[in-house]
Amino acid sequence: LYLVVTELARRGVEVTCISSTEESEEAVERAATTAAQRGFEFVPVLFSTGEGLLRRKLHSLQRPFSERDRSAALRVVLDREVRRSYDVMHVEHLFNGWLAERLPRSVVYIHSLEVVDWADRTDLTLRERQVLFQMSRASRHLLRRLPRIIAMTPRIATEISRYRGQPPPVAPMGIDTGLYHM
Repeated sequence: LYLVVTELARRGVEVTCISSTEESEEAVERAATTAAQRGFEFVPVLFSTGEGLLRRKLHSLQRPFSERDRSAALRVVLDREVRRSYDVMHVEHLFNGWLAERLPRSVVYIHSLEVVDWADRTDLTLRERQVLFQMSRASRHLLRRLPRIIAMTPRIATEISRYRGQPPPVAPMGIDTGLYHM
């Protein structure tokens, strides 16, 4: 995503990256500095639902892995972006798709499917089996209902087609190895 964002900004496209994060202030400041240097806006939103344990569990029963959709601070920022207008709202990761249901012109980019990654595991604890069940529920709901999806690999696209009837477009992820120490 970083490569796409920086290239769009370089070409004069207005880009805003919104990050619901639990990172340290130092990490957020580094990201903001990098964004400013690369010509795009970075909007960090501290992740918090403000819900108590019981309410969080009840919401999770209804809509598993929808915590970010229930973040009041994130909703404020996203609502502001909707009012400002945009061409495309790119949403990363399947479970953030709960947000995309309310965002016009959004596309969800899927890096992986946890239900596939966990499918062959035979050593699941009782807690992990419960998590897998909830992941399956959330994946089934989102993959059937999200209007626009892009898969990172042909394998993921094939898996998604089991829920949608046809595979979504594939856009492989690029990695700038210069950003990482070997």
